[in-house]
Amino acid sequence: MEEIELENMNKEELKSLLNEKEDLYKEVKEEMIFVLGQTGRHISGHTREEYKEELKEIQSQIDQIKAKMEKDS
Repeated sequence: MEEIELENMNKEELKSLLNEKEDLYKEVKEEMIFVLGQTGRHISGHTREEYKEELKEIQSQIDQIKAKMEKDS
């Protein structure tokens, strides 16, 4: 995932980015549940780990944004 630059963002930009990242997290989570929940199809453990890693990265970015927002308020 790309590195996000938060230092020069104002409050509104941070809120917007936070909403985007939270929406992305929900979308990836829903996709993971759909893909991994399909019966009759073999899904490798590698795929499950890729989803977990992506969700972990998005959550980390969400946490960074929230920390920046708290610091600035």
